[in-house]
Amino acid sequence: MPRTSKKRVLEDKYFYTFRDDFFSAITSLRDKDEVAGFFRELLTKEELVMLTKRFQAVMMTVAGYNQQEIDRMVKVTQSTISHLQERLESSDGHLVNAAEIILKYKTSEFEKQGKTKIYKSAETDLLKEAIAFGVNKIANVVVQKRKENSIRK
Repeated sequence: MPRTSKKRVLEDKYFYTFRDDFFSAITSLRDKDEVAGFFRELLTKEELVMLTKRFQAVMMTVAGYNQQEIDRMVKVTQSTISHLQERLESSDGHLVNAAEIILKYKTSEFEKQGKTKIYKSAETDLLKEAIAFGVNKIANVVVQKRKENSIRK
């Protein structure tokens, strides 16, 4: 991901205001299409790929995959995986919480189809199917839950 300029440092008072505006903008979006459009317009393709791969690595870590499996499937470096795992261990649990919400929903929907495995094995075809399953439904459920804390009340 691009780095910020070391020569043009943003003052903390502005950073916190800008960050709050950014978070408010995200929570004000109504559905997955608005969220997707927002990030497509804001981020480069490389930035979006990087963020989605990082979150997938977080979900797989939470689901019990080892570093080699995550590296092989998601194509992120071992150092990125280690960094994310360290963050998960020392964080307030927001990433774990988000990953668990999506994993729980996917598992429930996946099992309704009579399939018993999701994120419990390193079978590539099964993982691809599980990753693709219910993405729209999951996004809409998460957005609905986030609306309760939105500025759009």
